[in-house]
Amino acid sequence: MSTKLDQHDELIIEQLKDVDFAAAYLNEHLEYTGVGRRQHILHAIHLISVAQGISKVAKKSGLKKRSLYKALSEDGNPTFDTLLKLLETLHLKMSFSPSKKVRKKSNRPSAKAA
Repeated sequence: MSTKLDQHDELIIEQLKDVDFAAAYLNEHLEYTGVGRRQHILHAIHLISVAQGISKVAKKSGLKKRSLYKALSEDGNPTFDTLLKLLETLHLKMSFSPSKKVRKKSNRPSAKAA
């Protein structure tokens, strides 16, 4: 994933100005489990940042514009603090759920025990 924008990126940036669309877009990228997952997620955050204005996002997050580009680049590996600052600036939040359904053990006695 490059920080250069292709035609698809250009088309989606306008939609990413809507925070609800941006959240759904990022959630879709988080669901991806294939090769280059980190790059896909960082690219999505990069596009959301572009949609909201890179300079504005950098200023509000307290990051230098150059640091922001580096963190969201193909080789980027932002710290957790940087990621949290960015998400807060972009009006997004993380939430967690189990990655698979875990069967809960019942506290009820089994039929065999009765």
